[in-house]
Amino acid sequence: MSRNIVICHSSKNKTGLKEISDYLTSKCTFNISILNENEPLDLSFRAQLIAECDTFVVLSNASFKSSIDCMECLHFAKDLRKDIICINTNMSFRPYGALGAICYSTRSGLVQLENASDGESLEKIYKLIVATEVKRDEMKSQTTDRIQSASK
Repeated sequence: MSRNIVICHSSKNKTGLKEISDYLTSKCTFNISILNENEPLDLSFRAQLIAECDTFVVLSNASFKSSIDCMECLHFAKDLRKDIICINTNMSFRPYGALGAICYSTRSGLVQLENASDGESLEKIYKLIVATEVKRDEMKSQTTDRIQSASK
């Protein structure tokens, strides 16, 4: 089964982007879309990518926080109740305000990416994505069971 992953980052700071994308692609069948404040330019296409994604990954740093477009994508993913994984790519930055509230309220919390070339960190991110997929599938199954039992 193919999973749709959106990775949202600021174009001013691409720390870890290539490593994470390559690692996820090598581990499993992921359809990975990359969003930033410049790409894609078509807002309806951005909205469609977010609406169709299974997991929304944020590469959090000060540049992301200051980008209105990046924050807008994050808020849209939150409003659609997407599984969000926040990865902090700058150890001297601590998310605050809306970014901090969203990052710290996710099931996985804030994940620190100390070294993008570290296989251990990349494996942790992969496991978080897989865990959110399993949890979502369990919740869908429970909801379906409840609906079926209520209709009897």
